[in-house]
Amino acid sequence: MNDVEQNSRGKYSVDAADERRRMMAKHPLLHKGTRPPLWTPPVRECYEATKYLIVQRQSFFIEEPTGEGKTMMMRAISNQLPKDLGDITLTMYEAANKPAPSIRAFFKGFLSALKHPEKSGETADLRERVHRRLSAWAIDTCWQTVVLMIDEAQALIPEDYGFIKDIQNELESEGIDLVVISCGESPALGLMLKDMRRKISSACGDRFARHQLRIRGYDEKSIRALLQAIDVACWPAGTSQTWPGFFFPCAVAHGLLLERDAEILWKGLQYAGLVRPGEPIGANGRGKKTVQSRKVFDAIVWAVTEHAEQDSDSFTLTERDWQRAAVFAAGVPDA
Repeated sequence: MNDVEQNSRGKYSVDAADERRRMMAKHPLLHKGTRPPLWTPPVRECYEATKYLIVQRQSFFIEEPTGEGKTMMMRAISNQLPKDLGDITLTMYEAANKPAPSIRAFFKGFLSALKHPEKSGETADLRERVHRRLSAWAIDTCWQTVVLMIDEAQALIPEDYGFIKDIQNELESEGIDLVVISCGESPALGLMLKDMRRKISSACGDRFARHQLRIRGYDEKSIRALLQAIDVACWPAGTSQTWPGFFFPCAVAHGLLLERDAEILWKGLQYAGLVRPGEPIGANGRGKKTVQSRKVFDAIVWAVTEHAEQDSDSFTLTERDWQRAAVFAAGVPDA
């Protein structure tokens, strides 16, 4: 049951309905901030490549259009990498929406990301604090490596990577590696990194932009895996209530599984024009047809919220329901 009581006719009382609305606002499907990584094929493929490069102490960048799952990928790395590699040090730098106006401002922002309490002083003082904080975190760990994840990296300027390179060199002299993951929007990040090669040095570009990882979209097989992951994910924490079980408690109790709808969801996405031609890969020059991550989630969220009031022992989502959900994800809500 949904942690709220229903009356004998299956309707929620006023108090229970209010509580249900409050809970719905926090549901992982609706609230991205509470959504844990779902280990679907696109996420797992990118993560495994990430882990390989970090073990090799190689920096890299992830450049994708908005909605391709970059934030979820960074969350997956943050959550899983310490479990796989042990006491490796990770820290996140959230780049601002505009470049830092000075070197001093850049290092103040860096200290904020490192949660350092002291941000006053001259540029040299700020830089030395960044160096000491990273060194202290990594020196006694097994890996002696700091992984710096830069989100919205397109907001940096080429000179910022010059400063990061200097910190990297200083740490390297102590036997500590600094691996940088630059994650940002396409094409802005790629253009900035190209500019960095030109303004700073090709060697700087080789350090931070030699390797690029991709987040693949969802093909039909990946969508099935996603729906399967949603079917078994539980929320709230510590309960046995599944994600779909919040919206369809009766139907789920009687065997409803979203995974069974993978084929008709894919058809709906095709109908809505959301399936993209595959990028050329391999000798045959053909790739898998995929759908952008955000569009898939938008369709799923619309389907479960639109039909939650129809919950019953025999409820199922129809082909037309998924078609309408896909059309909504395409940006035509009144279709």
